[in-house]
Amino acid sequence: MTIPNQNSLNISGPADANRVGVQIGNWGGLVTDRQAFAIDSCSETISFSYAVPEGVPIGGLTHISEGVSYPVFRTGVPGVGYVIGIRDPNSSQWKSVAPPQTQIFPGPGTGSVAPTTLGFTAQVKFIATDRIKSGVYSAPLQKVATLRVTTRTGKPMASDVPLYIKAFTVTAATQGCSLTQGAIQNINLPPATLHSFAGPQSNSVQSVPFSMSLTCDADVSVYATMTDATTPSNTGNVLSRSPDSTALGFGIQLFKNGESSPIKFGPDSSSIGTLNQWYVGKSASTGTVFRIPFVAKYIKQGAEATAGTLRASSTITFSYQ
Repeated sequence: MTIPNQNSLNISGPADANRVGVQIGNWGGLVTDRQAFAIDSCSETISFSYAVPEGVPIGGLTHISEGVSYPVFRTGVPGVGYVIGIRDPNSSQWKSVAPPQTQIFPGPGTGSVAPTTLGFTAQVKFIATDRIKSGVYSAPLQKVATLRVTTRTGKPMASDVPLYIKAFTVTAATQGCSLTQGAIQNINLPPATLHSFAGPQSNSVQSVPFSMSLTCDADVSVYATMTDATTPSNTGNVLSRSPDSTALGFGIQLFKNGESSPIKFGPDSSSIGTLNQWYVGKSASTGTVFRIPFVAKYIKQGAEATAGTLRASSTITFSYQ
């Protein structure tokens, strides 16, 4: 069985406009074969049918549709994955093709009497898995699952039937930005003493400004997320000390210039809605430049403190929506 789909898929707009885990447009296809298996036997009838996925799902990524959770598999095209839904033609309830296998018959709407012929309705949906970069990409005909039927004891009743999605091409013309200043920066805060702080949870008098610049295509909404490079799971507002730091009771905070609240950190992800992602601005035309100023400051975290060196690092991820 081969699930039909568009021969050519076209993507345009900002590079991160397709939300990760969501179907891209209405791309996909559906096929029904009511007699995929026919058992030429008077002594035995089909008891179970299964779909066994061919690929390995992308870890931590699922697609939800009509209350069904689907693992997402790679197509080989960067940023584009697929999910497979399957059901008996007599059933209205979709099931996700997921490891290690998915039972199709018996199921809702299929009746209780095992048939001598059995079919499937299968659908593919194409899902955003990451940023889709401009380019032309080709995905070959690929086997995505194996369909099989067995007796109640697990004995095969017929030869397996492979399930394919046909070859397709993706042409992406996406918009984004280029980082034109500040890609790698070493920021040296001057030495601070205890007298530089008003007390616990206060910032130092000392601070250092820094900035970065982006040059963008037209009509791109730019968002940003700062990530703690030492502890990427940190969602607070104080950078983790690097292992070679010796000072205790102090930390480093980053501020957007002119703001009194420090930046909260989030995952290193360009996906729409990433935790603690903030809005930078929207480009009016090709060549729009965004200069993003920041300030770094010490913070005294508690009553007890020990002098020494303090190092921390962060990364920034831009999202083009």
